[in-house]
Amino acid sequence: MKDILFSIVILTYNNLYFTEQCLKAVIAHTHSPYELILIDNGSTDATVKFLKGLKLPFMKKKINSMNLGFAKGGNQGAALAEGKYLVFLNNDTLPEENWVEELGFAIEKFNRIGIVGSLLLFPDRTIQHSGVGFGPPYYVHHLYKGKEETYPPAQTPRILQAVTGACLLIPRNLFFQVHGFEENYLNGFEDLDLCFKVRKQGYRILYWPKSVLVHFESLSSGRKKWDEKNLQLFKEKWDGFVLQDIQFYP
Repeated sequence: MKDILFSIVILTYNNLYFTEQCLKAVIAHTHSPYELILIDNGSTDATVKFLKGLKLPFMKKKINSMNLGFAKGGNQGAALAEGKYLVFLNNDTLPEENWVEELGFAIEKFNRIGIVGSLLLFPDRTIQHSGVGFGPPYYVHHLYKGKEETYPPAQTPRILQAVTGACLLIPRNLFFQVHGFEENYLNGFEDLDLCFKVRKQGYRILYWPKSVLVHFESLSSGRKKWDEKNLQLFKEKWDGFVLQDIQFYP
């Protein structure tokens, strides 16, 4: 495929049912030139067999023998990419119509945007993520979590400090300019760290609510196991750069 615009990187670790549903939604609702890059992180269910048998003309895949974590797996996917934009997408999401085209539109419409994130909804269509805010001490909060999908503040595009990596678009050249995901994190805070690295280079982080996905959220076992260590690493690295801004988003 020539002139690939989006390289969609999906990491898998078990939960084959959700991976299948995610891929169906991507294929149904993506209409610009794209490639799929699937990185399996040591699945022990039927996922590996499924991926090995999956044959799509716009797909690349890598099967890891063990779980390398989100950062290393994401960096592996980026290394295989050829598109103008990298799109990191969780396998427990269901992208909706024009989800990625909206991200691409937004990053090209506004100046100095380095990362764009989406509106993520729970299956009952209440809000799971409409950007990330920070409260003391380094409390990470998904803005307007639990509010109705149509809640007006969540329907407003805004510049933020960070967005979640469950669905995140970044120019491929910028991703490598900031040296990709920091691999010292273990399944948490890699996305926040990437946003902060991009901001440190003078780019802005944009939340764009016209890109909508359903997110089943944190299905992988042990997802929160390393949170304390990850938070400590994040605090040590970004102390003095984090704005406690949660009060601005009532």
